[in-house]
Amino acid sequence: MPVNLNYNEIGPLHAYGLPIIIVHGVLGSSSNWNSIAKSLGDTFKVITVDLRNHGDSPHAESMSYQEMAEDIKQLMETLSIPKATIMGHSMGGKAAMTFAQMFPEFVKHLIVVDIAPTTYPISYEHQINAMLQLDLENISSRQEADTALEKDIPDTEVRQFLLQNLKSVDGQYQWRLNLTAIQKAAAQISGFPADLDASESSYPVLLIGGENSEYFQKEHVNAAVALFPTAHVVAMSNAGHWLHIEKAEQFSDLIADYVSRA
Repeated sequence: MPVNLNYNEIGPLHAYGLPIIIVHGVLGSSSNWNSIAKSLGDTFKVITVDLRNHGDSPHAESMSYQEMAEDIKQLMETLSIPKATIMGHSMGGKAAMTFAQMFPEFVKHLIVVDIAPTTYPISYEHQINAMLQLDLENISSRQEADTALEKDIPDTEVRQFLLQNLKSVDGQYQWRLNLTAIQKAAAQISGFPADLDASESSYPVLLIGGENSEYFQKEHVNAAVALFPTAHVVAMSNAGHWLHIEKAEQFSDLIADYVSRA
Protein backbone atom coordinates (compact mmCIF):
# COMPACT_ATOMS: atom_id res chain seq x y z
CA MET A 1 0.00 0.00 0.00
CA PRO A 2 1.24 3.53 -0.76
CA VAL A 3 2.28 5.75 2.14
CA ASN A 4 1.55 9.47 2.50
CA LEU A 5 4.88 11.11 1.83
CA ASN A 6 6.07 14.13 3.76
CA TYR A 7 6.80 17.01 1.42
CA ASN A 8 7.76 20.69 1.32
CA GLU A 9 6.58 23.27 -1.21
CA ILE A 10 8.68 26.21 -2.34
CA GLY A 11 7.96 28.78 -5.02
CA PRO A 12 5.55 31.51 -6.09
CA LEU A 13 1.80 30.98 -5.99
CA HIS A 14 1.52 31.55 -9.73
CA ALA A 15 4.69 29.75 -10.72
CA TYR A 16 5.92 29.17 -14.25
CA GLY A 17 4.64 25.91 -15.73
CA LEU A 18 4.08 22.67 -13.89
CA PRO A 19 5.78 21.78 -10.58
CA ILE A 20 9.21 20.22 -10.19
CA ILE A 21 9.20 17.26 -7.79
CA ILE A 22 12.63 16.45 -6.33
CA VAL A 23 13.42 12.99 -4.99
CA HIS A 24 16.47 12.46 -2.73
CA GLY A 25 18.92 9.56 -2.47
CA VAL A 26 19.39 6.76 0.05
CA LEU A 27 19.95 7.84 3.69
CA GLY A 28 19.01 11.39 2.65
CA SER A 29 15.90 13.52 2.93
CA SER A 30 14.09 16.42 1.32
CA SER A 31 16.21 18.87 3.32
CA ASN A 32 19.29 17.87 1.31
CA TRP A 33 17.74 19.74 -1.60
CA ASN A 34 16.69 22.93 0.20
CA SER A 35 19.32 25.09 -1.49
CA ILE A 36 18.50 23.90 -5.02
CA ALA A 37 14.76 24.11 -4.31
CA LYS A 38 15.07 27.71 -3.10
CA SER A 39 17.08 28.64 -6.17
CA LEU A 40 14.57 27.09 -8.56
CA GLY A 41 11.71 28.37 -6.40
CA ASP A 42 12.33 31.91 -7.60
CA THR A 43 10.59 30.86 -10.82
CA PHE A 44 9.05 27.41 -10.41
CA LYS A 45 6.85 25.65 -7.91
CA VAL A 46 9.16 23.06 -6.34
CA ILE A 47 8.12 20.11 -4.18
CA THR A 48 10.76 18.16 -2.27
CA VAL A 49 9.70 14.82 -0.82
CA ASP A 50 10.88 12.40 1.84
CA LEU A 51 10.73 8.88 0.44
CA ARG A 52 9.28 6.10 2.62
CA ASN A 53 11.56 5.17 5.55
CA HIS A 54 13.34 8.53 5.20
CA GLY A 55 12.92 11.97 6.73
CA ASP A 56 9.48 12.60 8.19
CA SER A 57 7.65 10.15 5.92
CA PRO A 58 6.06 7.00 7.35
CA HIS A 59 8.07 3.86 7.90
CA ALA A 60 7.21 0.69 6.02
CA GLU A 61 8.57 -2.85 6.01
CA SER A 62 9.38 -2.84 2.29
CA MET A 63 10.65 -0.24 -0.17
CA SER A 64 10.86 -1.50 -3.73
CA TYR A 65 11.14 1.07 -6.50
CA GLN A 66 7.63 0.20 -7.62
CA GLU A 67 6.35 1.02 -4.13
CA MET A 68 8.28 4.31 -4.10
CA ALA A 69 6.73 5.15 -7.46
CA GLU A 70 3.24 4.41 -6.11
CA ASP A 71 3.96 6.74 -3.18
CA ILE A 72 4.88 9.59 -5.54
CA LYS A 73 1.76 8.98 -7.63
CA GLN A 74 -0.42 9.11 -4.52
CA LEU A 75 1.18 12.41 -3.49
CA MET A 76 0.52 13.92 -6.91
CA GLU A 77 -3.09 12.79 -6.79
CA THR A 78 -3.49 14.17 -3.26
CA LEU A 79 -2.13 17.55 -4.38
CA SER A 80 -4.15 17.46 -7.64
CA ILE A 81 -1.02 17.67 -9.77
CA PRO A 82 -1.78 16.30 -13.27
CA LYS A 83 1.83 16.34 -14.49
CA ALA A 84 5.20 17.37 -13.10
CA THR A 85 8.89 17.45 -13.85
CA ILE A 86 10.23 14.49 -11.86
CA MET A 87 13.86 14.87 -10.79
CA GLY A 88 15.71 12.30 -8.71
CA HIS A 89 19.27 11.84 -7.49
CA SER A 90 20.93 8.47 -6.91
CA MET A 91 18.30 6.16 -5.36
CA GLY A 92 15.80 8.94 -6.00
CA GLY A 93 16.81 8.89 -9.65
CA LYS A 94 15.98 5.20 -9.85
CA ALA A 95 12.64 5.88 -8.15
CA ALA A 96 12.00 8.68 -10.67
CA MET A 97 12.83 6.43 -13.64
CA THR A 98 10.55 3.72 -12.27
CA PHE A 99 7.76 6.26 -11.76
CA ALA A 100 8.16 7.56 -15.31
CA GLN A 101 7.99 4.07 -16.77
CA MET A 102 4.98 3.08 -14.66
CA PHE A 103 3.02 6.32 -14.90
CA PRO A 104 4.17 8.25 -18.01
CA GLU A 105 0.95 10.24 -18.11
CA PHE A 106 2.07 12.05 -14.94
CA VAL A 107 5.46 13.10 -16.35
CA LYS A 108 6.23 16.41 -18.05
CA HIS A 109 10.01 15.94 -17.93
CA LEU A 110 12.21 13.29 -16.35
CA ILE A 111 15.55 14.44 -14.92
CA VAL A 112 17.89 11.73 -13.62
CA VAL A 113 20.89 12.89 -11.58
CA ASP A 114 24.03 10.76 -11.45
CA ILE A 115 22.53 7.30 -11.56
CA ALA A 116 21.56 4.70 -14.16
CA PRO A 117 18.97 1.90 -14.37
CA THR A 118 21.48 -0.79 -13.52
CA THR A 119 22.97 -2.57 -10.50
CA TYR A 120 25.67 -0.90 -8.42
CA PRO A 121 27.70 -2.29 -5.52
CA ILE A 122 26.12 -1.66 -2.11
CA SER A 123 28.30 1.15 -0.75
CA TYR A 124 26.52 2.23 2.43
CA GLU A 125 26.13 -1.00 4.41
CA HIS A 126 28.95 -0.14 6.82
CA GLN A 127 27.34 3.24 7.45
CA ILE A 128 24.02 1.66 8.37
CA ASN A 129 25.78 -0.79 10.66
CA ALA A 130 27.59 2.03 12.42
CA MET A 131 24.35 3.97 12.85
CA LEU A 132 22.52 0.92 14.20
CA GLN A 133 25.31 0.30 16.70
CA LEU A 134 25.27 3.87 18.01
CA ASP A 135 24.15 3.85 21.66
CA LEU A 136 21.43 6.47 21.33
CA GLU A 137 20.29 6.10 24.95
CA ASN A 138 23.61 7.54 26.09
CA ILE A 139 23.91 10.26 23.44
CA SER A 140 23.11 13.73 24.77
CA SER A 141 24.18 15.86 21.79
CA ARG A 142 24.78 15.69 18.07
CA GLN A 143 28.46 16.31 18.74
CA GLU A 144 28.63 13.19 20.92
CA ALA A 145 27.05 11.20 18.12
CA ASP A 146 29.54 12.62 15.64
CA THR A 147 32.45 11.63 17.87
CA ALA A 148 31.05 8.13 18.41
CA LEU A 149 30.66 7.55 14.66
CA GLU A 150 34.10 8.90 13.74
CA LYS A 151 35.95 5.58 14.10
CA ASP A 152 33.65 3.72 11.70
CA ILE A 153 32.86 6.69 9.44
CA PRO A 154 36.03 8.82 9.28
CA ASP A 155 34.83 11.14 6.50
CA THR A 156 33.51 14.30 8.22
CA GLU A 157 31.23 15.30 5.35
CA VAL A 158 29.62 11.86 5.25
CA ARG A 159 29.03 11.93 9.01
CA GLN A 160 27.45 15.38 8.82
CA PHE A 161 25.20 14.16 6.01
CA LEU A 162 24.07 11.16 8.03
CA LEU A 163 23.62 13.15 11.23
CA GLN A 164 20.98 15.28 9.53
CA ASN A 165 18.79 12.24 10.20
CA LEU A 166 19.33 12.38 13.98
CA LYS A 167 16.61 14.11 15.95
CA SER A 168 15.79 14.63 19.60
CA VAL A 169 12.34 13.61 20.78
CA ASP A 170 11.54 14.43 24.41
CA GLY A 171 15.24 14.56 25.16
CA GLN A 172 15.99 11.22 23.54
CA TYR A 173 17.90 11.03 20.26
CA GLN A 174 16.59 8.74 17.51
CA TRP A 175 17.09 8.17 13.81
CA ARG A 176 14.42 9.44 11.46
CA LEU A 177 15.50 6.69 9.06
CA ASN A 178 14.04 3.20 9.23
CA LEU A 179 17.53 1.73 9.12
CA THR A 180 16.41 -1.89 9.45
CA ALA A 181 14.04 -1.65 6.47
CA ILE A 182 16.64 0.15 4.35
CA GLN A 183 19.23 -2.48 5.23
CA LYS A 184 16.77 -5.25 4.33
CA ALA A 185 16.04 -3.61 0.97
CA ALA A 186 19.69 -2.90 0.11
CA ALA A 187 19.81 -5.41 -2.75
CA GLN A 188 16.66 -3.94 -4.31
CA ILE A 189 17.97 -0.40 -3.90
CA SER A 190 21.30 -1.25 -5.52
CA GLY A 191 19.49 -2.85 -8.46
CA PHE A 192 16.71 -1.74 -10.78
CA PRO A 193 13.40 -3.36 -11.77
CA ALA A 194 13.93 -5.68 -14.73
CA ASP A 195 10.37 -5.76 -15.99
CA LEU A 196 9.84 -2.12 -16.99
CA ASP A 197 8.96 -1.17 -20.56
CA ALA A 198 12.01 0.03 -22.51
CA SER A 199 9.95 1.59 -25.31
CA GLU A 200 10.58 5.16 -26.41
CA SER A 201 9.41 7.67 -23.82
CA SER A 202 6.80 10.29 -24.62
CA TYR A 203 8.42 12.89 -22.37
CA PRO A 204 11.79 14.68 -22.56
CA VAL A 205 14.55 13.01 -20.53
CA LEU A 206 17.67 14.69 -19.17
CA LEU A 207 20.48 12.56 -17.75
CA ILE A 208 22.99 14.55 -15.70
CA GLY A 209 26.13 13.08 -14.22
CA GLY A 210 29.36 14.19 -12.66
CA GLU A 211 32.37 13.83 -14.92
CA ASN A 212 34.32 12.33 -12.01
CA SER A 213 31.50 10.22 -10.60
CA GLU A 214 31.89 6.46 -10.26
CA TYR A 215 28.12 6.23 -10.78
CA PHE A 216 28.19 7.81 -14.25
CA GLN A 217 30.78 5.88 -16.21
CA LYS A 218 30.35 4.87 -19.85
CA GLU A 219 28.58 1.61 -19.05
CA HIS A 220 26.12 3.45 -16.83
CA VAL A 221 25.31 6.05 -19.48
CA ASN A 222 24.82 3.26 -22.02
CA ALA A 223 22.33 1.52 -19.70
CA ALA A 224 20.39 4.75 -19.22
CA VAL A 225 20.26 5.53 -22.92
CA ALA A 226 19.12 1.97 -23.64
CA LEU A 227 16.06 2.60 -21.45
CA PHE A 228 15.59 6.19 -22.66
CA PRO A 229 16.89 6.32 -26.25
CA THR A 230 15.99 9.98 -26.82
CA ALA A 231 17.59 11.23 -23.60
CA HIS A 232 19.86 14.25 -23.57
CA VAL A 233 23.06 13.48 -21.64
CA VAL A 234 25.10 16.11 -19.78
CA ALA A 235 28.36 15.39 -17.94
CA MET A 236 29.26 18.23 -15.58
CA SER A 237 32.99 18.88 -15.51
CA ASN A 238 34.98 18.73 -12.28
CA ALA A 239 32.01 17.21 -10.42
CA GLY A 240 31.34 13.91 -8.68
CA HIS A 241 28.24 12.14 -7.37
CA TRP A 242 27.14 15.18 -5.33
CA LEU A 243 27.24 17.52 -8.33
CA HIS A 244 24.19 19.47 -7.16
CA ILE A 245 26.22 20.50 -4.11
CA GLU A 246 29.64 20.80 -5.74
CA LYS A 247 28.29 22.83 -8.67
CA ALA A 248 25.08 24.19 -7.19
CA GLU A 249 24.71 27.36 -9.27
CA GLN A 250 25.61 25.64 -12.54
CA PHE A 251 23.27 22.77 -11.68
CA SER A 252 20.32 25.08 -10.90
CA ASP A 253 20.86 27.06 -14.09
CA LEU A 254 20.93 23.86 -16.14
CA ILE A 255 17.68 22.59 -14.62
CA ALA A 256 15.90 25.93 -14.99
CA ASP A 257 16.95 26.26 -18.61
CA TYR A 258 15.97 22.70 -19.44
CA VAL A 259 12.54 22.86 -17.82
CA SER A 260 11.82 26.20 -19.48
CA ARG A 261 12.80 24.99 -22.95
CA ALA A 262 12.04 21.29 -23.18
